[in-house]
Amino acid sequence: MKIAIVGGCGHYRYVLQELKNHTLLGIAPGIIGENLDKLQAALAKAGIEAEVFYDWKKLVKNADVVVVNTRPDKNAIVSTYCLERGARVFSEKPLAVTMEQLEILGNAAEKSKGNISAMLGIRYSGWYLTVKKALGHIGDIRMINAQKSYKLGARPDFYKNKATFGGIIPWVAIHALDWILDLTGAKVTAIGADTNNGHNNDHGDLEMTALCQLQLEGGILASVSADFFRPEGAPTHDDDRIRIVGTKGILEYMDGKVTLTNADGITQLPLEEGEDVFRLFLEDSGITEQDSFYVTELALNLNEAAEP
Repeated sequence: MKIAIVGGCGHYRYVLQELKNHTLLGIAPGIIGENLDKLQAALAKAGIEAEVFYDWKKLVKNADVVVVNTRPDKNAIVSTYCLERGARVFSEKPLAVTMEQLEILGNAAEKSKGNISAMLGIRYSGWYLTVKKALGHIGDIRMINAQKSYKLGARPDFYKNKATFGGIIPWVAIHALDWILDLTGAKVTAIGADTNNGHNNDHGDLEMTALCQLQLEGGILASVSADFFRPEGAPTHDDDRIRIVGTKGILEYMDGKVTLTNADGITQLPLEEGEDVFRLFLEDSGITEQDSFYVTELALNLNEAAEP
């Protein structure tokens, strides 16, 4: 397949391994002045040559697949253009940062010969696949508590403006929202959310904490916390956790370990091998377009619910 990459702000690393089996037409910034240095370095390290285009519309003209990961507020614009031309789109999450963008994108997707999927690759990590495989041991799910915690570091300027960044819920919490929707298979019936931008080290609008509450079909309750307060000295950039309470047991993931607590006691489960989310997308067996739109809409609704 002929593949193009627009932007270098997101999780382009998801495509590097599978990209070796296809033709990379080139890379291009999604906005004027976008820094592609990290993307170029990652491609070079992977042994992949990449021509740089300065007009992304010229680049995507002949592409079968477009990887879209430019500034968050521009992703939907690029994706809409590509879908209208029949390309398949592997997009950074969220698919859009406003409901208006999402509606326009949805209309384009509905009419397109192509399709779109969000970069929610954690769903195919080893620990997550382990949790999903073990769900049968805990009976009916009654409650889920999930956590996303990141280091703040030195963020690009677009993080300082919520209009260009989108917010901590669509950018960070959306991963955990995706886990909840996927693990339960249930629709959301009620939501609530709060965010706070205190102590954000002069990062403008950037919210440092978020708490989301969900009620799902069947009376399942869920919560998601997200923050940028993971200490710089911590061994990893992120700290993902989840606790799933069932009628017959509890599944938990933290610190790289999945544990099952049930009538037999506490058992640490062997981790499944992770899968390549981009390869699955190309094979039409990854995160569906429907799931991508639903979780984006949920994240944007929670974003709005958190507004003062």
